[in-house]
Amino acid sequence: MVTFTPSAAAVTPNPFAARPTEIVGTLGFVIFRNPDNDYTVAQVVDDAPPHQAHPIVGHLVGIQEGERLHLTGEWANHPRYGWQFKVSQYRVIMPTTAVGIAAYLGSGLIKGIGPSTAQAIVQAFGARTLEIIDQDPTALERVPGVGKQRADLICESWQEQRHVREIMVFLQGHGISPALAARIYKQYGDAAITVVRANPYRLARDISGVGFLTADRIAQDMGLAPDAPPRIEAGVLYALDQQVQQGHVCFPRPELAWAAAELLGVSAGQTDRAMDRLQGARAIQVETHLADPPTVYPAWGYIAEVDLARRLRALAHGQPHAALQGLNWDQAWTGLDLPVPLSSGQQAAVRTVLTHKVSVLTGGPGTGKTTSTRAILELADRLDLHVALASPTGRAAKRLAEVTGRPASTIHRLL
Repeated sequence: MVTFTPSAAAVTPNPFAARPTEIVGTLGFVIFRNPDNDYTVAQVVDDAPPHQAHPIVGHLVGIQEGERLHLTGEWANHPRYGWQFKVSQYRVIMPTTAVGIAAYLGSGLIKGIGPSTAQAIVQAFGARTLEIIDQDPTALERVPGVGKQRADLICESWQEQRHVREIMVFLQGHGISPALAARIYKQYGDAAITVVRANPYRLARDISGVGFLTADRIAQDMGLAPDAPPRIEAGVLYALDQQVQQGHVCFPRPELAWAAAELLGVSAGQTDRAMDRLQGARAIQVETHLADPPTVYPAWGYIAEVDLARRLRALAHGQPHAALQGLNWDQAWTGLDLPVPLSSGQQAAVRTVLTHKVSVLTGGPGTGKTTSTRAILELADRLDLHVALASPTGRAAKRLAEVTGRPASTIHRLL
């Protein structure tokens, strides 16, 4: 078992500096594994003499103790645990000799096979054992002590391990890091290869933290044509998302077509036709009734804006608070503790705010917005109405509290 060096190791020279950035060895002991992302801390016993046990860290999906691995990575000095080998790529090395196969199967990696059963199976099939398990698993039923039920269990466990190995080899073969490969496998399971081959741009849509540029690099590595429809559609969505990140709810269709075309190196006609396909798939919404030229929304953004408008309209048509419905407004203005009396326009504004569920009080500097706000608060106090003060930013909330003498917060904190 590896004993990790304390924090003092941070100042010691790298004892592995002269070693290559590859390790071939057997996974000896798994110290920690995160079930959510397969981040693993383990030890590997090096094949090379003196067969040293090295601490390794990385996202290792489906790797089990006893498996022989080819690891690529780099040595890094952790401030607490000392020198570790950070794995950037890995693959399982399957044994080829009868002795190696017996040890591999007897390690507990495959459900239903212990050391004695492993010896019996290898004695029956020799160096072809793994080939038999992979291609003709019913032959295991003829091995003494196995039987159909155990053979089925062995076959199922073997297939699970094989699928994981194939998926990780495929993904890493296209430049996908073990960390991202682990997330892809968690998302798609055994269908990962099929999904990525069919449309690698699904990664940007389905997996948080994977953007268009990463998916595009993977797609290009797989040989997808630059003008392939999935690429152009993903590029349009990426260009639209870039505008959303700048604060736009929607964007003019012609400008979006040109922006996406420039990004992808294709024509604006191709990106414009992609928008039609995306609208058909309900990934975007093109609004033509209220805008010229038409504007393009992300589907979720369009739904959010329509829902917001619906809710605002419902609020705007709501009845005022019962305490305000019988209020004598001619008498309401007397006794207010304000620096100056309200003008008739300010009175109308205050009354509008208090008698409507939704209203906007606006005006230039010096028009009395602060005084009107203080009047609203005082009248609300008289009627025992609860008022919450909030502003979009912390600075604005602080200023609101200063001019009203009441607590105020950001809208985010209030919600």
